Amino acid sequence: MVTGFKHSIAVLGGALTLGISSPAAAQDYSIFIADVIGQTIANMNFSAGGPTCMTGLAMSDKEVDEARLPAPRVMQQYFDAARDGGPKSTQFKLGKKTRWQAGDIVAGADTLNAQSDPLAVAGNRLEQEALRFYRAGNHMTALGQWAVLAPDDTVAGVYTGLFERESGEWLLRELDIFTADQIVEPAAQYCLEPGDVTAFKISSAENWVKTSEDQLEKAEEKLAKQQVKQQEIEAKAASKPNSKGLKTRVQRMRDVTELRIAKVDEKKEQLAKAKEQLVKMQDGKRELDELAGEARLAQRFRIVEKEEEAAASQSPAE
Repeated sequence: MVTGFKHSIAVLGGALTLGISSPAAAQDYSIFIADVIGQTIANMNFSAGGPTCMTGLAMSDKEVDEARLPAPRVMQQYFDAARDGGPKSTQFKLGKKTRWQAGDIVAGADTLNAQSDPLAVAGNRLEQEALRFYRAGNHMTALGQWAVLAPDDTVAGVYTGLFERESGEWLLRELDIFTADQIVEPAAQYCLEPGDVTAFKISSAENWVKTSEDQLEKAEEKLAKQQVKQQEIEAKAASKPNSKGLKTRVQRMRDVTELRIAKVDEKKEQLAKAKEQLVKMQDGKRELDELAGEARLAQRFRIVEKEEEAAASQSPAE
C-alpha cells in the first residue's frame, strides 16, 4: 500500500510539473503539490478509523446461524431450570464475565443459581423465535432477545442474552431480564461489544464533518492567498507588457488559481457528503432509540426488523 501511495504521488507530481519552464512557476506548483500530498495523507489516516466490522455490515446467514440455531435450546433449558428450581448455571459460560441481572439484582457465576427469575413462573412460556439476533462482527459473541409470553399471550417480559462459545458450544455469558413495565432497548448489529457500531458510525461521521470543515477552510484560505498573488503578477505584467517571462508567470498563476478553485469545490462537495452521512447515522440511531420502550411492547422489535429485511431483499424492479 505504501509503494502504491508513493507511486501515485510521483505520478501526480510529474503530471503537475510537466511543461513548467520558470523557477518561479515551478515553485508555485510545488507548493500546490505539497498541499495535495498532505491532504491525501490526512484522508488516508482518517479512513483507517477502526475494525472493518465497525461498518455494521451483517455477516452471512450461515455464519449467524452457527450461533442462532442453538440459542433457543439454551434459552429454553435456562427457562425450564429457572421455573422448576433447577441449576440455571448449566446454560452459562461461567467465569469472571458471567452476569445475570433482573432489575437492581446482579449476580455472577457463583450466585446466579440462588436468584429468582421473575419471568420464569408457572403459566408463562418462552417464545422460541427470537425478537432479534445478531452475531458480533468479530465472530466471538452473539446477542439475542426473546419475549416471554403470559397465559393470555401478552408479553410478560424480555430476555436479552449475550452468548459466547465454550468448547465449541454456545452458552450464555450475560442475561438481562426485563419485566413488562421495564424499559428495554432493541438489539442491533455490533462489532466487538453491543452498541459499539452505532456509536462508532456517529463519531466517525462527526469526525468526517469536522475534518471536511477544516480542509475546506484551509482550501479557501489558500485560494484567497493565491488570488492575491495572481493579481500582483498580473499588475507587474501589465506594467511590462513586453516581458515574456511575466506573461508565462501570469498564465501559470492562473492555472494554479484554477486548481485552487477546483480544490475548494471538491472540499465543499466532500463536506456536503459528510453532513449527509451524519444525518443518516443520526436518523438511524433515532429510529433505534424510538423502538426502545416497555418490554410489553417488544413484539415491535421483530415487526420492524422483518420490514427492514423485506425492503432490503426487494430488487429495484419490484
